[in-house]
Amino acid sequence: MTTNHRPTLESKRGKAESISNTIFHSRSLPQHTSLKYRGDIRKPKVDTKIGKQAVEELKKDLLLNEGKLEDSLKINKSLTDGDHSMDEHISKTIDNQEDERDYNRQEYDERSIGKEEYSGSEDDSGDDSEDETAQLMEELAKIKKERQEEQEKLELQNKLDKTKVSNPLVQVVGASTEANFKIKKSWRDSTAFKKQNSQNKNDDETFTNDTLNSEFHQNFLTKYIR
Repeated sequence: MTTNHRPTLESKRGKAESISNTIFHSRSLPQHTSLKYRGDIRKPKVDTKIGKQAVEELKKDLLLNEGKLEDSLKINKSLTDGDHSMDEHISKTIDNQEDERDYNRQEYDERSIGKEEYSGSEDDSGDDSEDETAQLMEELAKIKKERQEEQEKLELQNKLDKTKVSNPLVQVVGASTEANFKIKKSWRDSTAFKKQNSQNKNDDETFTNDTLNSEFHQNFLTKYIR
């Protein structure tokens, strides 16, 4: 391919490139001299509250553990020193725990009794609902049977109708023998190459070289145009 149609943006040079020119191609100019930052992307913000909350929770756990250790040390000291006040404190805590257990047992017993009563009522309602569902299922089964029988009857009727219309030679029971059946003729019957009876018509009378006056053309005109 030639490049005569393209403009001479660069001057023709020989072996020595001593000729300078001020014309530069756009591709030879410096491009992308500055970086472009996307405006839709934002810098992720670090939420310091979450970290502070985690640190505070750790501090609370440590303080609780330290308090438990201090309580155990105090109990050991009271046992060794014979401090009766700590014994009373321990006995009070034990009594309180027993009272809480008794209260919880009473609540559990009451809840269990309520659940039994509720389950009894649910059983009664469940039996009623089961009876209703059984009745509904029986009704649905009856409706399905009726629809199926109707559909079978329609299919049989359609088959009988098709046999009556499709083939007139088939005699259907209960059908009228004097029915006017119309047999569909083939498209070959109206062609020019159909064999015709030579007894009724002579070849001299019907034969012609003129296609417009031919018998086939006349039949075509009477059938579709006239």
